[in-house]
Amino acid sequence: MNDRGTGGSAALRSARPNEDRMPAPSPRKATAPIRRGRTRKAENTEARLIAAAFDVVSRLGFAKATIGRITKRAKVSHGTFYNYFTSRQDIFDLLPEIFGQSMFAFVRQGVPAELAGLDREVARFEQYLAFIARNRWGGRLIYEAVTFAPRGYERYIVQVRDGFLRALRRAIAAGDIPPLPDDELVVIVEMLMSIREGMARLYFTEATRHTAVPPVLSATYRKAVARLLFTQDAAEAAPIVHHRAAGG
Repeated sequence: MNDRGTGGSAALRSARPNEDRMPAPSPRKATAPIRRGRTRKAENTEARLIAAAFDVVSRLGFAKATIGRITKRAKVSHGTFYNYFTSRQDIFDLLPEIFGQSMFAFVRQGVPAELAGLDREVARFEQYLAFIARNRWGGRLIYEAVTFAPRGYERYIVQVRDGFLRALRRAIAAGDIPPLPDDELVVIVEMLMSIREGMARLYFTEATRHTAVPPVLSATYRKAVARLLFTQDAAEAAPIVHHRAAGG
């Protein structure tokens, strides 16, 4: 991964697929030298290449996202690509992680700070689906990344898993969830991640027309998670409240 001081980080921020922002991944180690005095131009070019890769992959899929198509979309020469990336795989493996960071920002911005416990988990679920609904290309990117960008996909999964674990540990500390051993908590997180991905595939793909989270999804998720995780008091006390997803 390219390392140009803070340059790589700025380039990744500029390349994110929507307006939601959060701290970028670590700068990438250099694959080719960039002369001093051209740092900002280099950042802009790298950002354009990454944004172009997102666009081409979203429309055509990874298999058809050739370097030629990416550079044409970015309006740079074919050879310029190799100033920033060693191969097509190099840029592919960045995409899932950047997608994940935009998703986290969207979820955080859309969940009211005062929500806690079961209400907060349901709101996070709704925001995740709202993000997929307005970024349907992202669903394709993540589904295909398992095969075409395995290293990037694994980093994305680690991001999601770690975030989920932190959220559930906070709920345990607050007394909303009974104490659980770490090995059980990890299994539960994997189950909840699978539910989210499955519902996204079912309701929010290019073939479906859902633009908002169906109420039955939120209500059913609430019941399932209450029975799986939360204390009986929390499950019974929390009313079914549908939070309007940001941008939904």
